[in-house]
Amino acid sequence: MTTLTRPLAIGLQIALVAAVVLLGTTPAAAAGDTYVIDKTHSTVLFKLKHLNLSWAFGRFNDFNGHFHFDKADPSKSTVEVDISAESIDTALEDRDKHLRAPDFLNVEKYPSIGFKSTKCVKGTGNSYNVTGDFSMHGVTKEITIRMDYVGEGQSPYGYRMGFIGSVTIKRSDFGVGKSTPAAVVGDEIHITLSVEGIKKEAKKK
Repeated sequence: MTTLTRPLAIGLQIALVAAVVLLGTTPAAAAGDTYVIDKTHSTVLFKLKHLNLSWAFGRFNDFNGHFHFDKADPSKSTVEVDISAESIDTALEDRDKHLRAPDFLNVEKYPSIGFKSTKCVKGTGNSYNVTGDFSMHGVTKEITIRMDYVGEGQSPYGYRMGFIGSVTIKRSDFGVGKSTPAAVVGDEIHITLSVEGIKKEAKKK
């Protein structure tokens, strides 16, 4: 076996240490994937009681957003959604005009309804508890949405992933329809958010 000279041995040791340092400081690839919400295959629904004897349903037709999902570490997952308040649709135009007016959403002054997550915690099964800031009618409050993983797969138009979530808020917490008694229009609003996202491909260098 050939014996290395002392200078060469020292040189190899320095090179090895340098390699270890460089490898240790190389940025790791970002975990998880980012998806852009496909609103043609996503829905924002809501329901609330009318006269405490039936449910009235509605939806918002215009929204956008994205989510980042990390299966290995759900705490790194995020979601952000922006909804056009003016796009409210309850299948009755006169009622929608009233809901857009200052009495309720006041869409001219507050055109957006938004949610931006601050924390994601794995729940039971395929569920995730997503906490974040919900803004409506000029008021922002922290809420937690339960999001259930539905599925994922390749399509002719990109890789896709879907979730469905639900949360209940009180319109009185956001100053919406303050002059309308809860006995007429329920205070609790039950929201369902069904999203299908298209995986955002990394840009080629």
